Amino acid sequence: MSKKKIFALVFLVIFIPCYLISLYYYSQHIVTVKELEIGEIIEVSEGIVFIHNIEMHNFEGQQGRDFYDRLEWFYDSIISKLPREYQITAMNIVAFYNKPYNFDLGLEDVEGSIVYINGLYISDKDIDRFHHDFNTIINSWYRK
Repeated sequence: MSKKKIFALVFLVIFIPCYLISLYYYSQHIVTVKELEIGEIIEVSEGIVFIHNIEMHNFEGQQGRDFYDRLEWFYDSIISKLPREYQITAMNIVAFYNKPYNFDLGLEDVEGSIVYINGLYISDKDIDRFHHDFNTIINSWYRK
């Protein structure tokens, strides 16, 4: 075998697994967020509810203490010893090769989602306090 063929074979043996591993972790960062703008004002017995939008996510962030402890240990032991200009790049690589989201939201074979309703509730007693700024609040909240 020639040196070029050996080099190409070694390159492929190293490159293909690295590519497949990176592709797997890239797929862990693909999230779906569907957003529906509502912009409605609903009067309830105790006040007013402003519903800005509804969001549906197919993931839940991994923000448990174990997740941060693992990154903190890695930062303290390895990344803090790197030169300052390489630390952000190294942390971006560590973040990429992690599983930041939990996609297992469903029950058994049913795919799940998390729904967030983003809005503002102002009780009757607070309406009096905000009465002079009421239109300003509504206009700033529902700018389209």
